[in-house]
Amino acid sequence: MRVPKELELRISTLPSVFSSMENQNNPRRIQFKKRQRRLAFILTLNSLST
Repeated sequence: MRVPKELELRISTLPSVFSSMENQNNPRRIQFKKRQRRLAFILTLNSLST
């Protein structure tokens, strides 16, 4: 299973994005987190299918 470099980079930066949003106590944080997780999931599926 090969993960593209840009995808790997994007996934590795997600936790820091989430923690910084938590620090801001952003009311849209949960919605953003769900969307981001789904996006990462879709990107992973796309990379596996090719």
